[in-house]
Amino acid sequence: DLQQLSSIYPMEFAFSILLCTLRFPGTYSMDLMDTILVEIKRSKSYIMDYCIEKFNAGRTLEKIDDNIIGEALTLLFSFFDDYVATSESGNLDSIKYIRRHYPDSILYSDAHSFNALHGVCGALNKPIMKYLIMWHLERKPDGRGGLYEMNDSGITALDTLLDTQQDITTTLTWLRTHGLLTSLDVERWLLVHRAGHSSSINTIRFLLDLFPSGTSQKDDDGNLPIHLHIALRYRGANTFSDNDFDILRLLIVHSITYGEIDSIGGLFHQDPEEDRSCTLAMLLEEAGEENTEKVWQAISQCLEEVGEYSDAPIVHAAILNRNHVPRKLFREILVRFGANSRNEHGELPLTYSARNGMEWDKGFADILEANRDAMNEVDSETNLPFFLFAASAKADLNTIYHLALKNLNIFTSQQ
Repeated sequence: DLQQLSSIYPMEFAFSILLCTLRFPGTYSMDLMDTILVEIKRSKSYIMDYCIEKFNAGRTLEKIDDNIIGEALTLLFSFFDDYVATSESGNLDSIKYIRRHYPDSILYSDAHSFNALHGVCGALNKPIMKYLIMWHLERKPDGRGGLYEMNDSGITALDTLLDTQQDITTTLTWLRTHGLLTSLDVERWLLVHRAGHSSSINTIRFLLDLFPSGTSQKDDDGNLPIHLHIALRYRGANTFSDNDFDILRLLIVHSITYGEIDSIGGLFHQDPEEDRSCTLAMLLEEAGEENTEKVWQAISQCLEEVGEYSDAPIVHAAILNRNHVPRKLFREILVRFGANSRNEHGELPLTYSARNGMEWDKGFADILEANRDAMNEVDSETNLPFFLFAASAKADLNTIYHLALKNLNIFTSQQ
């Protein structure tokens, strides 16, 4: 007898039965729900004390029915007491019953600012998720369906939805159709960053379609999405899966296409954790030595996909970003890509390095060694031989000195 048991265990029993009817499909009974609500009203003070102590770290809460029901909704898909929620969990009929009797309970959030949407989005029960969103919109039209309310860890309900490798593009399309996911949302909430380390490739593509420049956006710590994909995506040590490489190529190619040419899709951006390093060095370290060739193969595929060398001049980009490209990595780039290709302005890497003031012992000598014939270049704008062009371009003085030693004939003929 429910009344007899609840009189013995007033705090736990009625609340536990309520949770069970909300959690398990096929358990709905209007008579049972009526009885549960009667017991909740009768023992609300005891039940709230139980909820405050067990789930809210002692936070003071008003002892009203809506808060009890709201607490149950936040726990509906939570993991505790050996209960594991899945996408099949939840009883929509019971939830509809609750909505009729306690319409404001959907607005409840617990001591950790966790609301009902956090749980259902994480469990990926799409019918119940949509129902709760529309319910939230009804009670709070400007609340965006509760999707953007942050818990005390800074995580929104939408974040928990994105944290899956499943293809959720149909759900994201539904959100977009209802005005709950826009390009401004992707930008403001750094959703490409979130997806880059936690979502499927289809989700990332969807968000980039909404906000194409998302791959070039930095978070407060200076991270691009590619940084988080490399550093935070769950994987074993020195393990880079085919899916990881697919997402990597997507981020690089998309970034180059939308303007990140000078950094080759972010590969030569500074590593946010290391001043003298870059994304590519970070990638090679994370992927592990056994995946080194696969990394370089992926980069080559990206360069081929965007077009000619001038569309993604990797050696020139390494020169431009030389302050955070380690010397060993710079030499490896020269070995793999050479110093014979020209950028969109027709400049060889040697000319470009002189124009950008590259120091002799920080890469210039390596470029010259890779293409000695570049010393015979005549600058197309000034008609000056390379050495005089380097001097007029205000190249590094130590570089000019070494060039003079290597080209004394040109130097003395101009005196």
